[in-house]
Amino acid sequence: MLWFFLFLGIGRPLRPIYSPPKTHVIMDDDKKFELELRRFELDAQIKSAELELKKKETELKAEEQRSKKYSSPLMLSILAGFISIMTGIITNYTENLNNIKLEEKKFQSSLLLKATEAKNYDDFSNMLITLHENGLLTLPENKLKTFRKNRFVSEQVQQLAQNSGGTGEQKNQWVIVANSTGNAAKAGEVASALQQGAFKDAKTWVKDGDFKTVITGYTTLPNMAEDLFEVREQFGAGATVLEASAFKQWCPNSVWNEQKKVFECL
Repeated sequence: MLWFFLFLGIGRPLRPIYSPPKTHVIMDDDKKFELELRRFELDAQIKSAELELKKKETELKAEEQRSKKYSSPLMLSILAGFISIMTGIITNYTENLNNIKLEEKKFQSSLLLKATEAKNYDDFSNMLITLHENGLLTLPENKLKTFRKNRFVSEQVQQLAQNSGGTGEQKNQWVIVANSTGNAAKAGEVASALQQGAFKDAKTWVKDGDFKTVITGYTTLPNMAEDLFEVREQFGAGATVLEASAFKQWCPNSVWNEQKKVFECL
C-alpha cells in the first residue's frame, strides 16, 4: 500500500497553490460625483412624474364626482327649473328694454320736432345744445352737429339768395371773412389755423391797421354756407360773408408782403 500513497504524492512537500495577484479598482472622485448627480436627477424626475400622475388622478376623481352630482334626476330637475326661470327673466328684461328704447326714441323725436319750430338758426342751435348738455337729448355729437349744420346752411342760402336777387352762382361772388382784428399776430394765428385745416387758400389783407383773414373763391352759396358753418364752429360767430364786389371796394388793389405774409391794400 505504501507504493500507492507514494504514487499519489503523499509525503511530497506541498507546493503553494497559485492565485493571481489581487487588483484594486479605484474610482475617480469626479466620476463618482457625476454618477450620484445623475441618480439624483433620475430620482427627481421619477418623483415629479409620480406627483403629476397623482394630480391627474385626483382631477379625474373630482370630475367624476361632479358628473355624478349633476347627472342625478333631482339635480337635473333643479337645473331645468332654473333655466326656465332665467329664460323668462331674460325675455321680460329684453321686452322691457325694447319698450324703453322705443319710448326714448319717441321722446327724442318730439324734442327734435319742437326744436325745429325755433324762429332762426341761433335759437334752434341753442335749444339743441342745451337739451344735449342737460342729458335730455342723447344724440351723438356728430349727428347733433349735422342737424345744426343743415339748419344753418338752409337759412344762409335763403337769406343770401334773397339779398343778392339770385342763387349766387357767379364766379368769386362770395368771400368769407373769418376774422377781423387790429392785431397782426392774432390775424396770423387765424390764417395759419385755417391753412393747416381745410382752407388752404385763406389769406390776410390789411388796410389802415385792420387785418381781415379771408377765404375766397366761392361760386355757389351752398358750398360757401357749409364752409362758413365750419369756420364759425372753430373761430366763433364773428365770421361773416361779403359779396366779392363789396370786398373789392374795401381793398381795390393790394400787394403781397412776403415777410409779413399779408396783402397790403394800396
